[in-house]
Amino acid sequence: MKKLNDNDIQKLVAEGVTAQQIESLAVENKTDLEIYQLLFNVLETEPEEGPSYYFSKKVSMALAAQIKPRSSNKFYISLGLIFTFSIAAAFGILVLIDKNYQTEFVAMIISWKWMILFGFTGFFTIQYLDQKMLMAKLPVDRR
Repeated sequence: MKKLNDNDIQKLVAEGVTAQQIESLAVENKTDLEIYQLLFNVLETEPEEGPSYYFSKKVSMALAAQIKPRSSNKFYISLGLIFTFSIAAAFGILVLIDKNYQTEFVAMIISWKWMILFGFTGFFTIQYLDQKMLMAKLPVDRR
């Protein structure tokens, strides 16, 4: 009898091998057939434990964390641009109304420049560190 390949042995096991068919096989094929039957029996049994209770929560947190940085970064950049454009628009309107307002407005901005700079820097630093800490706490493999 010829030596059976893996596909032939798998077909025999899947169809259910009879004792007469086993006797007609060569010795090498019998051991391979027994190994495949053992493998199929192990694979048919269901695992005793299912996923953990927090599995769905972990998956949803991982998905939210992947989506949040993309959308939140766009939001914060657009927020900074809107703030900058509103200051520019206010400055433009003041120029149209009266030249004195323009000089007073510029003087006020210059006197508060460090507070404004500190506020922008602090805001964006907090957002950046929040994203980094959030990513560090997630138990998701990021390959």
